Amino acid sequence: MKIDIRHSLEMILVRFTGLIHPRAGQWVYDAPIRLSRGDRILVISVQDSAFSVTLQTNDAEDLDRLSEFERADWFNAQWQEASTWIRAALDTLGFHLGAALEVELLNGYVDLPDQPTPRPSWLVWNRLSQSEFSTVEGNRVGPDKITKYLHAAAAVPHVRYALADLRSALLYPDDAAFYAYRAVESIRQCFTDPDDDPQASATKTKTWERLRTTLNVTREELGELAEAAKARRHGAADFLTADDRRKCIRLAREVVARFIDSRPEPQLPTASAEA
Repeated sequence: MKIDIRHSLEMILVRFTGLIHPRAGQWVYDAPIRLSRGDRILVISVQDSAFSVTLQTNDAEDLDRLSEFERADWFNAQWQEASTWIRAALDTLGFHLGAALEVELLNGYVDLPDQPTPRPSWLVWNRLSQSEFSTVEGNRVGPDKITKYLHAAAAVPHVRYALADLRSALLYPDDAAFYAYRAVESIRQCFTDPDDDPQASATKTKTWERLRTTLNVTREELGELAEAAKARRHGAADFLTADDRRKCIRLAREVVARFIDSRPEPQLPTASAEA
C-alpha cells in the first residue's frame, strides 16, 4: 500500500478514538477541550464513555517511504503524545468524581486536509505489541517463554512488581523512566542475601554490585537510568525525548529478562500414568 503523505504538507490531523473504562459510568464532557503544546494542538471530546482526540501536527514523516512497521511506530509515537493528554483529561474528571478511569484505544488514522476521505490507519493491529520492544516476531509468544516468565512472577514477588512497572513504562510516557528504574530496583531486591542486614547502607551497595555482575550491566548504564528517573521520583517535572524514553525502557527490560532467564527452568508436574 502506498500512502501519499508528503513533507510539503504543512499540517495534518491525527485522530484517535476509543473507550473509557469502566464504561458503566457513562463519562461525558459538556464540550470538547482544546489544548496546545508547543506547535501542536489537541482537541479532546468525551461522550457516553467514549473519547475522541484530534492531534494537529506538522511532524509528518514521508510515510509512503516507510515500511509497514515503521509507519506503525510513527503512529505509536503520535499516540504516546495524545495519550498523555487524554489520560490527564480523564484524571481531572476522575479526581472530581472520585473515579479511576482508563482508556482503551480502538482506532487511529491520518486526516489529510485536502482529501475528502481520511486515510486508513495501520495503528490498531500494532498498537498492543510495539515492535521496538518485542522479544518475538509477530503476536504469538511460545509456551516456553510464557511458562518461564509466569513461574518466575509466581515465585518471586519482585519479578511481578517489575513486570507491572514495565507495563506502566509503556503506558505512561511522562513517567517511563520512573517506572523503568523502579522495575530495576525491584530486581535489585532479589540479590539480597539472608545474612545481609536490611538496615545497613552497605547492603544496598552489595545488591547493586551483585546485580551488575550477575546480569552484566554497567554502573554507567544504571547511573544514566537513575538520572533520567530522578525528577519524577521526587515529584518534579522533566521532559524525556522519545529516544531517551526508549533507552530507559530497553535497559530495564533487559535487566528483567536477564534475571528471569538466569533462573533454573521451572519444574513442571508430569501426568501420572493410569493404572
